[in-house]
Amino acid sequence: MANEAEIINNPDSTPGAVSTGYQLQNINLVSQRTGIDKTYVRGNGNTVIVEISGPVDVNGVLYTIKSQTVLTPPSPGRYYITLQGAGPQYLTPTLGTSAGTFDPLKNARYDANNYRVLNWVIYFDGTTCYANRLLTPETENNYLPDINDPEETWITSNGNWTAKRSKYYTMYVTGSGGDGAAASYGGGGAAGATGIKRIFVKAGTTWTATFSATAGESTTFSDGTTTLTAKNGGNGHLAHGGQPATSSTGFDFLVHGGWGHNGIIVDGNNYSGGNGGASFWGSGGAGDSRYSGGVIFGAEAGVSYGSGGGGGVSPGLGKIGCVRIVG
Repeated sequence: MANEAEIINNPDSTPGAVSTGYQLQNINLVSQRTGIDKTYVRGNGNTVIVEISGPVDVNGVLYTIKSQTVLTPPSPGRYYITLQGAGPQYLTPTLGTSAGTFDPLKNARYDANNYRVLNWVIYFDGTTCYANRLLTPETENNYLPDINDPEETWITSNGNWTAKRSKYYTMYVTGSGGDGAAASYGGGGAAGATGIKRIFVKAGTTWTATFSATAGESTTFSDGTTTLTAKNGGNGHLAHGGQPATSSTGFDFLVHGGWGHNGIIVDGNNYSGGNGGASFWGSGGAGDSRYSGGVIFGAEAGVSYGSGGGGGVSPGLGKIGCVRIVG
């Protein structure tokens, strides 16, 4: 293979005859605008907005978006925008599921009806629309983390997370669960609180997660400007379950952890430790159960992130909290 790339000659400094100088000028101009798409599309909640913008090349003719257009996906999925209509004066931005086919001579994508497909792909998760420009039109599905599936990161120990792209992220921060009380009828530990925050993060911004297993302390997630604090659940007490904290800060929505269950004395020989409280992510550990001095069930540690440990002679520990980032 050889000579696949061919020069596009620049126009003459002083254009000559129409057949030479002006022809070079026209070829150079048309080559730059073939397949051009200067539209601006953005997500807005559960809708997609095509803003006043342009131009965009449609079969060699330039169009501009002269007024804002709001489009609504009917269900979760991946969508594309075509410019539909017979023309020649006006075309209509229309939402659909066809990515069309790339035409190398037009340097753009067109569907089966010869409608121009804009260089955008929209992902709708059922709640929020994410609009992403195709990196190159010949590939309908340029991989970016939030096109096929939103990027998702879990953090369960002290460490950092750096945003790969500038966009909105949904952050879940959960405090650690409380420990069960050390007694045959000790109460279970309470679950940590879970806060939810939707926030725009610029690419390259680093957030630091800090965890604690101590009752009264917190799981924190901070970029130095915004700090999200989810309180840990309280430890269990003799016979009484631990109390969930209520002072978490920085969130759009807060889910309090579940109370630890109380321990039970049936009679002098029969006892039952309390179960740990359930967190946003699931159940706590079971308390132990003793019958006439024998152990039927031993106490368990918290099962789900942020859940409380079960009470008992050998109590279960609360489960560490977590940070979940979806975007």
